[in-house]
Amino acid sequence: MGTTSTKDVKGTVDQIMRCADVGFDLVRITVVGMKEANACHEIRDSLNRKGYDIPLCADMHFQPKVAIKTAEAVEKIRINPGNFADGRKQDEDEVSYETDEDFLRDRDYMVEAFTPLIETCKKFDRAMRIGTNHGSLSARILSFYGDSPRGMVESAIEFADMCRALDYHNFVFSMKASNPVVMIQGYRLLAAEMYRLGWDYPLHLGVTEAGEGEDGRMKSAIGIGTLLADGLGDTIRDTRDVTLFTRQRGRLPAQREGDVLDYRGLLHRDGSVLSALPLAELSALGQMGSFGRSALFKSLGCKLLEGADGEAIPLKDVATSDALLLREPPAPDDEYSRATLAALAKGGLHCIVPAAALAANPLPGAVALVELADLEAKLLLRTGGGADGGAATSALGDAVPVAGFWLCVPADLEVRLCCPPAGDSGRLAVTVRGDESDEQLATLCAREAEVDLLLVETPERLSRLHASRRLFNTLKERRVDLPVVHHLRTPAVDSAELALRLGACRPDRCWATGSATASSSRRSARRVDLYVGKTVVQRAIPNEVACDALVELIKEHGMWKDKEEEEEEEEEEEEEEEGEEESKAALEAMAA
Repeated sequence: MGTTSTKDVKGTVDQIMRCADVGFDLVRITVVGMKEANACHEIRDSLNRKGYDIPLCADMHFQPKVAIKTAEAVEKIRINPGNFADGRKQDEDEVSYETDEDFLRDRDYMVEAFTPLIETCKKFDRAMRIGTNHGSLSARILSFYGDSPRGMVESAIEFADMCRALDYHNFVFSMKASNPVVMIQGYRLLAAEMYRLGWDYPLHLGVTEAGEGEDGRMKSAIGIGTLLADGLGDTIRDTRDVTLFTRQRGRLPAQREGDVLDYRGLLHRDGSVLSALPLAELSALGQMGSFGRSALFKSLGCKLLEGADGEAIPLKDVATSDALLLREPPAPDDEYSRATLAALAKGGLHCIVPAAALAANPLPGAVALVELADLEAKLLLRTGGGADGGAATSALGDAVPVAGFWLCVPADLEVRLCCPPAGDSGRLAVTVRGDESDEQLATLCAREAEVDLLLVETPERLSRLHASRRLFNTLKERRVDLPVVHHLRTPAVDSAELALRLGACRPDRCWATGSATASSSRRSARRVDLYVGKTVVQRAIPNEVACDALVELIKEHGMWKDKEEEEEEEEEEEEEEEGEEESKAALEAMAA
């Protein structure tokens, strides 16, 4: 949705063109009166003259005549049944209906007001969204159905009936509310009602005024994610409250329909878990058949579903590893290993492989691990500027289309990056060392749309704590929301029960590690503190012995398990399960 005033024709046109240039499919603008309606005609004409045919959607409230005027200029109209022709001009207590006939009879004026808009949409082949809002139900609906999801659904069904009566079917539904529970109930009830009526119109999912930051993401994820898990929804909208934050252009998500995979979930600012798997062990699982595949999925923390053919289907969960690290991809004839990795990728757990190995043996869906020294190896379909300001262009003719992360330093951003060719799915990661100038960090923030994550790799001569705090303060001041990952090294721990977190991404939030059993937080460039829960148990431990100290701390609390111990426990659990099954079978035989 645009952030300019619709009456500002030039500013709105410029913003729409910028959106179209980065791949937006539709832009929504607000129309509240006849001035905005006339501006819509000027905006559409200006875009056509400049060669932009991106569809526009007008968000309408009140005034049916204004909606008719606007529908002549834009490709889609959003109307709110609660205030389009039946606005809340009186309190619901002042309206009462004794019978259903009285309630239906009182909507005649709504048909009279809505019919001209339907005819205009049919004439100009316009689309419509019937968007009910829980907070703006009309007095008529409130008095009969109350402030409930049923009232939201009935309000939308009324307008849909009017559209169908005139043989107009180019519309979608939305049931938005600021409360995710009410929103979920409204959509589910609408889906059930459409099923009863034999309708099949699209659903547009969204949580009204979800807000910014963690709370907004949680509300949107709860509302939209629950409905998507139900199999409901055709389009989604993630609301951003621009009144609380600096207005700025956003970034389009990487996930789109087709073969493009979403790599944004690989690394997280709160710490990432990468599971290393030797190729020999992966290939050896093939001798165990489906049992070996299920065991691998469980060891990675995946939830399992049973497919139609009896094979286990992995699903990513909260406890699942973020990615699987392989030093080399399976051989082309190793169908078992490749099918296993494909199943993991489909379930949301991708495989990271060194770019050089992928170039020699491509693996569909894998993410390339690229080092700074390999930028000129022609593995990624991108070009960029060198740190000295000179252009460093790679020949793209024989480049291998490998999806991965492209690492650079902030100085590279001072040179304009070339646009990637069509089909490029590479990701841009910027390495921050901590000694960048304020101008370089400002350039980094200004070009947020071109960056996917920040990798902090501070040299020993600098304080990681100071560099991290400086970076986060800069991002906070400029309202930039980018994932930040710290480059840390730790030995592998063979225990699925251990919650281990290395915290350094948010130096002012040591309590963020409170959910971990044991954790390590960097105190300075050469020393770390060790935590158990939220309590500091050891301070200022030198880096050289920090890993050993962390392992000893884990062992002290009885959370360290060697592979032999885990295998023994698994055997004991299997024996117990077999004994329970035998006892159950004996009881059933006695009962028979």
